[in-house]
Amino acid sequence: MPNDNEYDWNDPFLEGANLDLSGLSSVTRDAYLEKFGPKTRNPETGLMERLKPKPDPFAANEPQIKRNAFRASLENLMRDPEVRAELAQAGANIAGADRSAVNAVAAEFKAQRSDYKFTNQNNSKIADWLLRKHLQRDDLDTESAAVELLRSGFWTVASLNQACDALIARGELEMPLGFSKALSEPERRAVVLITQSLNPAEGAKRYCEFALGRELPDTAKTMLDLRVEHPRLLGDAIMFSWANSAQAAGVSAEDLVQFRKALETQFPNGFTFQVLESFWQRWSGSRAVARMSESERVQPDDLDNLSDDEIENLYRAARTEAARQR
Repeated sequence: MPNDNEYDWNDPFLEGANLDLSGLSSVTRDAYLEKFGPKTRNPETGLMERLKPKPDPFAANEPQIKRNAFRASLENLMRDPEVRAELAQAGANIAGADRSAVNAVAAEFKAQRSDYKFTNQNNSKIADWLLRKHLQRDDLDTESAAVELLRSGFWTVASLNQACDALIARGELEMPLGFSKALSEPERRAVVLITQSLNPAEGAKRYCEFALGRELPDTAKTMLDLRVEHPRLLGDAIMFSWANSAQAAGVSAEDLVQFRKALETQFPNGFTFQVLESFWQRWSGSRAVARMSESERVQPDDLDNLSDDEIENLYRAARTEAARQR
């Protein structure tokens, strides 16, 4: 029986009412009792008041009790060999479906990118790039990373293209036969070192090897093949090596850009070091003359103040101007 000031709501039947409240939640049951539960007279005020629901001693621990019961239920299920076998099969089916989806996306990407070489190293770099960008992780192997990216919605043809473009631009992917890549900063420094330690021709050859991802025979035919198969690449290699050699010391970046444009306009089918150096002598002399106003032109008395190279450039420029005026 309830006390004078408390009502034992664990008793499913309200006093004077044939109502079963055991199926209600504790909140709903308390609200019901607050509104419709038995009353008692307050000895201090003399007024009739609803009886307060008796606190549930287990209410505070109810979530943990439910979790423990659920865990115990799972443990019992996992002791059943048939259940364990069924779960293992379901896991294998899910893993197989994930691998199939990963491979399907990769196949579509491969069909679109003839400039991507499918190697384990390249694939690993693509997966690592996406994993760091989208999930801020770097702790998975290539296959696991691809599956995790798939489940997170980031293993798509668009995302693979984005990663591929970024890595090619940084010169970090091995390229397929017939394609070249941009050089990475360490590779560019290596070319500069070879150019300045040996000669620009060796630097240009190493530039092409980095860009093509393979070693090239040290023969004259190699350069001829490059002019036919990769004229733009060879032009980039020759220009980069020459610009970082002693011959181009002191030449401004603006002059190099303008010279490259003039050189390619004059020789649209490619050029060699000999052609470049000969054209540079003519172009730089003409540019020096063009930059001088009439008042700035060198007078005979000023020649003693010029270096031999400056005099040579002025001489060539004068000859060029004279030839043009004929």
